[in-house]
Order: sequence, then structure tokens, then C-alpha cells
Amino acid sequence: MVLKALGDLAGAKACLERALKIDETVYGPGHPNVARDITNLSLVLKILGELDGAKACYKQSLTTLEKVLPEDHPPILRTL
Repeated sequence: MVLKALGDLAGAKACLERALKIDETVYGPGHPNVARDITNLSLVLKILGELDGAKACYKQSLTTLEKVLPEDHPPILRTL
């Protein structure tokens, strides 16, 4: 998220998409680390004004987390 903080949103998006692909390969699509990557990507998409993409990412992340964590777990509450 350093690139995001530096204002390099395109670079941040590219790095997050790469991290997402790596984590999906290593952990599988239903892992909390993958949900974290998707949430981080949604934040950058939101700033870029890609609101439909950001919304889709938030929903995907929440769906993934709800399958593997208790409903009151902090990552789920942060995603709501």
C-alpha cells in the first residue's frame, strides 16, 4: 500500500492484482489472505473511481470471509 500512499494508484492496482493472483495460486480462492488482497484492491479501485469494480471486490471479499470466519470476526466487520 506504499504505492497508494505515494499516489501511484495505477502502480498500486497492478501490484495488488499481482499479489491476488499469487495468493490465489498459493492458498486457493477461499483463503482469508485472498479476501484481504481483494479488499485492498477494492480500496484502490474506489479511489480511482472504478466504483462498480470496487463494489464487486467488496462483495467477493465478504463472501469469502463469511465462509471461513465467524460472523463477528474483525476482518468481516471491517469489510461491511
